[in-house]
Order: sequence, then C-alpha cells, then structure tokens
Amino acid sequence: MTNDLPAMALIADLATASQQLAVYVLRVLDAQAGRAEPPSPVTEQVLAARLVELGNALRPRVGCASSRRSSESWTPWVESRAAIYSVDA
Repeated sequence: MTNDLPAMALIADLATASQQLAVYVLRVLDAQAGRAEPPSPVTEQVLAARLVELGNALRPRVGCASSRRSSESWTPWVESRAAIYSVDA
C-alpha cells in the first residue's frame, strides 16, 4: 500500500484540478454570455501553474514501464506534496 501513496495523492490532486478547471470553464462561458465577470488574470495564472505542475508530475508515468515503477521518478513530486498529505517522502 505504501507504494500507492504517491499515485493516490496525484489522483487526488488531479481530481481537485479537474474541478477547478470546470469552474474556470463555466466562469468563462458565463462571462461570454454576459452573466458574470471573466476570471482574473491572476486566477488564470494560478490555474495554469497548477496544471503545468500536475502535467510535470504525470511525465514519469508516460515513459517506459520501468520508469513508471521507479520510485526515483516520483521523488520530486512526492517531496513537494508530502507535507500536504502527511506522507513521508
């Protein structure tokens, strides 16, 4: 189970980002329809940075099977998220 913690944390982050992206898209559509203000540039930058971070975390999983199984490929991401999920890196 310990080996699955980074994957589960990544899935949780992806789910959160998916929800944030859905809210962003709805906000843009509402703005285009004149029902709301468009998202601020800061909101867009924060969301973009988050999506890039998660994309980078997924990169090791796209490579060959051996790199996906390597704990080294998870290390930078796990260390950055360890405090949030109380997972020892």
